Amino acid sequence: RDPESMVAACRKQHCRRILLQLPDVHDSDHIWTAYAQLFTVTKSADIELFALDGAPDMIDHTMPLVTKLDRLLGLTGNHGLPGMQLDIEPYLLDGFPEDETIFDRYLDTIERVATALQGRTKLSVVIPFWFSSTIHRQRPLAFSVMDRVDEVAVMSYRTNADEVMAISDDILRYGALARVPVWLALETTNLLPERHVILKREHRTALADGVLDPVGRTLTLEPPVNRELPEQDHLIWFRIHHRTMVRPEHLSFAGRTEQDVQLMITNLFARIHQASFAGLVIHDLPGYQALTR
Repeated sequence: RDPESMVAACRKQHCRRILLQLPDVHDSDHIWTAYAQLFTVTKSADIELFALDGAPDMIDHTMPLVTKLDRLLGLTGNHGLPGMQLDIEPYLLDGFPEDETIFDRYLDTIERVATALQGRTKLSVVIPFWFSSTIHRQRPLAFSVMDRVDEVAVMSYRTNADEVMAISDDILRYGALARVPVWLALETTNLLPERHVILKREHRTALADGVLDPVGRTLTLEPPVNRELPEQDHLIWFRIHHRTMVRPEHLSFAGRTEQDVQLMITNLFARIHQASFAGLVIHDLPGYQALTR
């Protein structure tokens, strides 16, 4: 609706890239034409505009995205689209983590999108930092993603520079080895507190705090007091090993100052020396503009 102010805000912060959600496949020709025209506007401002799209169920329904990309490339021309970024988050699907095929379908989807693009533009994929410690088919999942794309953006959401560097180090190192650029991300939007509960397997039901029913796909955090213990062999008992609260101020700069973000940016650029480090992504523009100045 107002591309000039969006570009002006990004130029003021010395941004060199904007990531912008694709229109819906059912949106009007007017919206699609206006979206395509943004690529000319940003190029004249020396800013790359990447199309952004993705949803967990995309691993089973890729064609709507391919249709949208074909429509966009028809409007911009094969060389008018600097890049496409996928943000799929397959771990949000109901079947995760029991369904071991989810990551297979996820990697297949990335390959299908890459094939559809036919090298006409860069393919970037958003991944969480913990993909580097998630082993899929005897390999870190982050590395398998990086083997299939032109670059990655890591959701390294922390407000402490040491923590950002620690959780992204393996991905940066592999990026340098495989020559895959790695963007790190900072969060500026409001988040809710996250409660984490770490469970450990407990074979003595009398000491258990909860039971997992993998067949019924339910986890009940309730000690087996004053009730008959079920005898089903498939039930798995757990005890609570550790509880933590992840405060939003450790993950997001929301409620902080613009200067805090700028100091973090300066700090990271001064301290990260991996050749793969491409830059920092700030999520998102409204969140950043809402920071105290």
